[in-house]
Amino acid sequence: MPITFINRSTHNFHPRGELATINAHHAHTRHQKRRRAIKHAASRQNAWILSYVVTERDNVDADPESDADDQVHRQQQHATNTMDSLLFLPRQIGALRDDPFWTLPVANTHSAMTAFDFHFQVMCPLALGLGNYNQRQHQIMRLNVLETAMYCSSMIAFGLVMQSLHMHSAARLSREAVHHVNNAVGGLRAAVGNPDPRVGTSDIVLATIFPMAVVYRMLNDYDAFNAHVEGVRRIVALRGGLDNLGWEGFLKISAVG
Repeated sequence: MPITFINRSTHNFHPRGELATINAHHAHTRHQKRRRAIKHAASRQNAWILSYVVTERDNVDADPESDADDQVHRQQQHATNTMDSLLFLPRQIGALRDDPFWTLPVANTHSAMTAFDFHFQVMCPLALGLGNYNQRQHQIMRLNVLETAMYCSSMIAFGLVMQSLHMHSAARLSREAVHHVNNAVGGLRAAVGNPDPRVGTSDIVLATIFPMAVVYRMLNDYDAFNAHVEGVRRIVALRGGLDNLGWEGFLKISAVG
């Protein structure tokens, strides 16, 4: 029940019975404000951490004024040089797994942090090194994955399956991956069922479907894979074709690939 102190004066205020309640209320209010401020700062810090990928051999004290193209080239070169080890040994890129405020838009359950770390510490450097993933795509992904629950869930499911495939053979979705796939599907259904048709055909809906399609393709579940591909085709058609997709070509490349 909300605490209110209306019509209090020196005549009807009873310090012994009410002062402790007032102090507790103010302390709780200050604590909530501090927690919101710290969580917001942690979220911004995590977004900054994920804006680049650092491996063990990178110079973490590089000049921040250096040319952006040179930085991208160094990241890709390092990822290429360490490609074999990156397949099995995650590289730390920051304190994301130690974040006590959990700034991701999904619940910290079912190996969510493990999959998130694996994706950004292993898969991203590997993809950058192979040349089929560029810095622009990385920026788009890291911004949206920290803000959109269904997209984050689909990326976590993707990370769990990739991790299983790297560690051992995976014939089916794990219990943890199923949990995150179901969360992503729930978000997709809510978006598609929105009265505003722009919500159901938005960029983030397409971006959420792509990792899920890849998951089922890796597990050789062609029925589920084809269902996701057909969904992508319908959304692309409703958007007016490939040339009308957003995110400066990122979605177009993903849809064609």
